[in-house]
Amino acid sequence: MASGIIRADSGYRFDEGHFMDRPPSFPHAWEILEKGLKHMPNFIPHSKANYYEFLLNLKTEVVKPEVAAVLPPDDVTTVAAKATNQLARHAATLAAKVAYDAALKDEADGKIETDYLLQEKNADWKRIAGFPGKIATKLQMVASSSTADVPAKVSFELKIVAGEVRVDWVKGPLQGINVYARLRGETTWVKIGWDTSSPYLDSRPLAQAGVAEVREYMLRGVIKDEEVTEDSDVKSIVLK
Repeated sequence: MASGIIRADSGYRFDEGHFMDRPPSFPHAWEILEKGLKHMPNFIPHSKANYYEFLLNLKTEVVKPEVAAVLPPDDVTTVAAKATNQLARHAATLAAKVAYDAALKDEADGKIETDYLLQEKNADWKRIAGFPGKIATKLQMVASSSTADVPAKVSFELKIVAGEVRVDWVKGPLQGINVYARLRGETTWVKIGWDTSSPYLDSRPLAQAGVAEVREYMLRGVIKDEEVTEDSDVKSIVLK
């Protein structure tokens, strides 16, 4: 027999549509699929790229006449619309990502320009004669010595200990304080000292021996030799 002709011992069945004088007939892939289609699991691609290729093919093919002719009309309309809408969402997401990436780059480029300007102005302002540290603090131009926020004012208490005025103050992130004092009735503050750890002791003698006086105190916080807080609350005490 010629090649491809069925032999009696080849294992083919005549009720499968084969003929002794013809090559064996094999079903097409779609014919095999049809026989077991009802028992096959439903399939939707899991990968994002494959999923959107699947939707694009689905919305294109489902409305073609040869497909639409065997499906319920409402199903064709609904599936095509759903696929189209999801593809539109995907396109919107991609566009938003492109815009977001562009915004991130613009922000990063802008930060470089802004930081350069601020560093330059920061240095210029600190060179201005009489530029107060408390203004630098308000503008947050002075780095804190710790992660804690620098307080607006220094907190402190006064007491008399062994004939001296003891100033108990809260250090926090400050490196130290400058201590200012005056007698009640005076208007000008005089810096009487500085301190890096509490308490500060004012051991100055009475202005007039044997005459009690009311001393007023005001503190300013210091970091890197610069006053970085505003004037503290004024507190007073009687020294005899």
